[in-house]
Amino acid sequence: MKKILITLILNAVITLSILSIFIFFAQNAHPTSSLYNLKRVAEHLTLATRLTPISKAEYQIILLEKRFQEIEQVFKSRDFKHLLVTSLRYSTTAGELAEIIRSNSLTEQSNRTKIIFARHTKRLTVLRQNTPKKIIEEKFLQDSINYLNTYTQQLPK
Repeated sequence: MKKILITLILNAVITLSILSIFIFFAQNAHPTSSLYNLKRVAEHLTLATRLTPISKAEYQIILLEKRFQEIEQVFKSRDFKHLLVTSLRYSTTAGELAEIIRSNSLTEQSNRTKIIFARHTKRLTVLRQNTPKKIIEEKFLQDSINYLNTYTQQLPK
């Protein structure tokens, strides 16, 4: 019985070690990477460990910046076929952040988020204007801008 318990514990330690290595390498995974889904799972687990609305909002701000960087990466690589999914992830993160702030009346995070939304709106507008004219994916950037405008209006004053 003791041998079985030691074997189970050893297997669990090895499995967690391997998973930790993958998560470490997945931290900077691009949306087209095979490690990207593991990165997202790690982010969801991290968010679940945040116990207060303020800490959840602060982590969502970090995720929002990551999602925005991913849009920029997709744009920079000219890999526009991934723009829809990437922009939807960005808009979803922005909406989740706005909802945490709104439902918990987090005034300080609201003001900070409005500034971030305004900065992202400007940068998304520039990206949209620099998108090749004959691709339909340009509208996904406009959708993100529209979502940011909507979420900004929903944030507490």
